[in-house]
Amino acid sequence: MSALSDMPWESAVVVFYKITNTRARNDILEKLLHKKFGAQFNPFWNVYGREIGSLDRRRNEIVHWLAAANVLINSENQMLAGVALIPPASVVSGVPVTDYITTNDLIAFANKCGDFARLGVGLAMEIKPRDERVPWPGIFQQPLIYPLPEGHLYRAPSRVREIHPRSLPESLLFLRPGGEDHSEVWNPDPAP
Repeated sequence: MSALSDMPWESAVVVFYKITNTRARNDILEKLLHKKFGAQFNPFWNVYGREIGSLDRRRNEIVHWLAAANVLINSENQMLAGVALIPPASVVSGVPVTDYITTNDLIAFANKCGDFARLGVGLAMEIKPRDERVPWPGIFQQPLIYPLPEGHLYRAPSRVREIHPRSLPESLLFLRPGGEDHSEVWNPDPAP
């Protein structure tokens, strides 16, 4: 907002965070970008803006969906349990839940948010550089390819991208019935 509107950073922050309608906020940024630069950043922004919209929608699902416990007994009479987020309407509809958010999905969402935050800062630095050095000239005039490839300047280090082992359906918490406390992670495809 500051780089596109020429507002001082402190003022831009106040305005930006008071805009709670994400679609309106994204449209404002896009209009300011086009007003200032025409179509110069369109190849990048077309993909970036679309992906920011999908992040906004996913954020709303994460915030508004319900946590549901998943418990099942396998053929060896062992209980498998986990938690996932499900749409609220699925509770009353009686239709089996096919859309859900797991821990792995939350971690992927956080990683994508990090990537897009770094890309946004990079774009702001190219629009309104603070020094003469631009880390990757012209990157924001090219189509954005996501997921960012390994080694991309704006991609997080791979250690941040680790997937949590206790997420449904990728893995389940394995409990033995009968009062014994033998919790462990059950992996449906154990390595040999």
